[in-house]
Amino acid sequence: MAVLIEALSVVVRVKTIEEKYPGGMIYYERDRPNATYCCDGLLTLVGFMTPDHVGGFIETLESHGFMVFDPYAEEEEFLDLAVVDQFTGPTRPCKWLSYDRHPDGYSFAWLTGEEPGELTTPEGWDLENSLSKKHVFIPTDQDEPRIRFLRSEETLDVFLDEQTGKEVYVARFGPPKQ
Repeated sequence: MAVLIEALSVVVRVKTIEEKYPGGMIYYERDRPNATYCCDGLLTLVGFMTPDHVGGFIETLESHGFMVFDPYAEEEEFLDLAVVDQFTGPTRPCKWLSYDRHPDGYSFAWLTGEEPGELTTPEGWDLENSLSKKHVFIPTDQDEPRIRFLRSEETLDVFLDEQTGKEVYVARFGPPKQ
């Protein structure tokens, strides 16, 4: 089994959730911050579109005793969770996670030592309308901001990409922008 990786994904082993998250998998799935959650039986994934949203979710997990990095490793190595970039894979070394890109253009991860097998995706995902096929990457370290906040909708913040003149939608983690 394998989980889809799009944008920035936080991947956590099911066994770690059962050991550390209050109420285990049932409550972890219930408490998920957005609709990108999926689980292949061994790994879970929650996807985000901004580094700030990833950080907010990781803070929540840390408040439940999850450790991001192995304190005994010589280099920063993921321990209880991994942050995985759609284009480059895990953002730090992670012994328990394997990553690859499919020829069709999407990325996926699986538990090291297992076969990747069938792809597990969030409910309603389809390749043709996915971030894997239709994405806009906007670097956050530009001198001049390229996007301007327009409004908040139900679970999205809407921005104007001033370079293309098109609206850009970012799934929100937390309360709406003001």
